[in-house]
Amino acid sequence: MEDKIKKDILDVLIKSLEAVRNEDVKEIKEQSNHIIYDASVYQDKNSILVAVMIYSLSKIIERIEIKEQIKLVLSKIKEHLQDAINFLKKNDENSFENELKHLSLELTKLDPKLKIHIKEVFEKARINKASRLYEHGISAGRTADLLGISTWELIDYSGGTGVADKGVTKDVKERIKIARELFK
Repeated sequence: MEDKIKKDILDVLIKSLEAVRNEDVKEIKEQSNHIIYDASVYQDKNSILVAVMIYSLSKIIERIEIKEQIKLVLSKIKEHLQDAINFLKKNDENSFENELKHLSLELTKLDPKLKIHIKEVFEKARINKASRLYEHGISAGRTADLLGISTWELIDYSGGTGVADKGVTKDVKERIKIARELFK
């Protein structure tokens, strides 16, 4: 993993952990949106994984009807985030990725009825983040492939958000600069 990506992921995880401690959904969403930039520029799987995970956490924590259940597992969520941070600081990417998987599993333990809602949240998070990648100029096919969704799902969602109407948000000089960075 490149140092810049690692630094950004660490920064996002540290800020997200603090936001989870404070149940600050807005800050968690902001951190998710921040890391999507790395995902769009570098198309790095860890950035994408963290962006989806942090976004999903924000959606789950903000659900009023599960506030009490989320408090029961909040300590485990914080523990997994802290462990992910520690593994990343030690450059142990495998353990880092495993810790994010454990975090995902912990969220599904909330309640049998909530598993369906959580799966929906994760799916919507993936599609939302795919839309953001698409908005940053990554092709629809490549974006869908990166996030494991169909191109149709991405285009359908993006059409509803107006992303497709905006076109690429960066000017030509900025896109050339990004392309050059990709091939260094």
